[in-house]
Amino acid sequence: MTSLPLVSCLCLTRNKPRHLARAIACFFGQTYANRELVVVHRSDDTATEAVLERYRDNREILPIALEKDPTRTLGHLRNISIERCSGEYFCQWDDDDWYHEDRLRLQVSGALDNYQDASVLTHLLFFDTASRTAYLSNMRLWEGTLLCRKAVLGTSVRYRSLPRMEDSFFMNAVIEQARVYPLVTPQLYIYEIHKSNTWNSDHFNFMLARAQPLSPAVTSQVRGILEGEHSIHDASQLLNSEAILGSLKYLHFNNLTLSDSQLESYRLQTQRGFASGPPERGIRQRLKAWVDRHQGPHLKNVR
Repeated sequence: MTSLPLVSCLCLTRNKPRHLARAIACFFGQTYANRELVVVHRSDDTATEAVLERYRDNREILPIALEKDPTRTLGHLRNISIERCSGEYFCQWDDDDWYHEDRLRLQVSGALDNYQDASVLTHLLFFDTASRTAYLSNMRLWEGTLLCRKAVLGTSVRYRSLPRMEDSFFMNAVIEQARVYPLVTPQLYIYEIHKSNTWNSDHFNFMLARAQPLSPAVTSQVRGILEGEHSIHDASQLLNSEAILGSLKYLHFNNLTLSDSQLESYRLQTQRGFASGPPERGIRQRLKAWVDRHQGPHLKNVR
C-alpha cells in the first residue's frame, strides 16, 4: 500500500490562545495521520508560547518563533511557513476557525483521486458572533481552505506582501499554475466571524449579504461546536447529519472567483468603506451595486 503524503498545516497566530488551542485540537482530531502543524508566531507572544508549551515534546507540532518586525506582512509570514514546512502538501490552517475531522483526508483524496495538484472548498459554514447566527456561504473558491502540492509553486508563486487579501491573489496564481479540484463539502470548515478577524465589518457584511442564514436549531448546533460542547469526532458526525446537510441550499447565490483586477478594486473599495455613502441607501444595496458592476447581471441570487 502506497503511503499517503505528508501534509503541513500552516497556522499563523498572535495572542489568541483560546482559538489556537481549538485549532490544535482540530488538528489532532484529524483522521488523516501523516501530518504536521507549523505554528508561526512572535517570540514575545507569551500567551501563544504557553499554549505551545503543552506540546513541546510532540513532533507533529513545529513552532516557529520570529522576532518582532513591523515590516512583515501576513503574506510574508505565509511564505515563511511554506518555506519552513516539510510536507509534500501544505494546507492553510487559520487559528480562529474550526475543522471537521475528515478535512485533510477528504481534501487529499479529492486531489489524488482526481489527478489534481490541489483541492479547495466551494462552500463554508459561517458563524457570526455578533448576531449569533450561522450561515452557509455563497459558492466560490475559498482561499483559506487551500490544500496544495508544494512543488507546483515553483519559484514564482508566492503570497504577495500584503496585510490582507494575500490569499485571494495567491489562489488566483495557484489556479493559473496548478490543477485545482473543488469540493462541495461545507461541513468541513466553520469560519468564525469575530472582532479580532483581519478584515473590517464591511467585508463581513459583504460576505453575509450573499450567505444563506441557517435555522435557529442549526445555529444552536454550530454555536455549540465552536464553544466546545462536543468532541471533534462527535461534532463532525453532527455536521454530517441530515438535519444539518439537508438544510443547506448550495446554489442560493451563484458566484465566480474574482480576477486580480476585480480583487484590487474590492480591496480599494473596502479601504474607503462600503458604508461611506448616505446611510439610507443601506449596506445591501451598495454591496449589490458593487457585485452587479464587477460581475455582471448573470450572477444573481438563485432561490
